Amino acid sequence: STTECHYTKIGRMVLAHGYINNFDISGSGTGNPSISLPFQVATGASHCPGTIVHYTCFAHGNVRCLAEPSTSRLDFFQDNSVSRTTWNGNANTYLMFAVTYSSNT
Repeated sequence: STTECHYTKIGRMVLAHGYINNFDISGSGTGNPSISLPFQVATGASHCPGTIVHYTCFAHGNVRCLAEPSTSRLDFFQDNSVSRTTWNGNANTYLMFAVTYSSNT
């Protein structure tokens, strides 16, 4: 697989973005797909929406992502829903994303 993820942190603001390519998700399911972020999202902050540029790894046509307060993760949801998305179980999947959020430190 190819993973190229970067972040820039200025003060408490963090910009994280990445490209994950050629990974194989075995099976498919309804878990909680997420990506680990480099710093914890500020405690008490609102959800920080991210941008998904392109993907082939999720089963839904429209997927949104949110950086969850008091966590270090970017979660993926079905569009217009509070339900987590499901993922496709096939090889050669990819995901491009970006998120900006405030950290605790």
